[in-house]
Amino acid sequence: MKHISKKKRGNKRFHKRKSNEKNMRSPLTITLIVLILFAILIVFSVFNGPINKQEINDIEPADETGIINEEINEQIPESMESSSIRTNRAISSGDISKCENDGECRISFIFDKAKKSGNTGDCNEIENIEVRDNCKDNVLLSNSIQTGDKSLCNQIQDVSIRTLCGGI
Repeated sequence: MKHISKKKRGNKRFHKRKSNEKNMRSPLTITLIVLILFAILIVFSVFNGPINKQEINDIEPADETGIINEEINEQIPESMESSSIRTNRAISSGDISKCENDGECRISFIFDKAKKSGNTGDCNEIENIEVRDNCKDNVLLSNSIQTGDKSLCNQIQDVSIRTLCGGI
């Protein structure tokens, strides 16, 4: 009986050795597969070659007035345009008539005009007193930042904007 039990122990060792051999084969096969894929990648890159800058430059970007923009513009009826679309059109063209009696668009157009010119007098076209004062304060803040003149901060009426201006 002892002899039989020894054979069983020996068989277990033999089985463990086979499972270790299978485990050793698995990393080897994975490594070989990765190497083969890497070799295929190299072969394809040699035949196709690198991308030249000339090939990239040959692709022409779409023009702002291109076909795609025209199709989009045709799909949106002018009566359904949002205030932001009218504002963008008015500011980009420099024509306030593109606002089409939209109050928000007019205010944004005048505010942008005043900020670009740096003239607080442009804000006087805004009818609402609070919005007009806000426009003037922001123009003064912008001028102070651009010129570095801190004395402009004293002319700002809004306390929070004046504080912001003084801290810059």
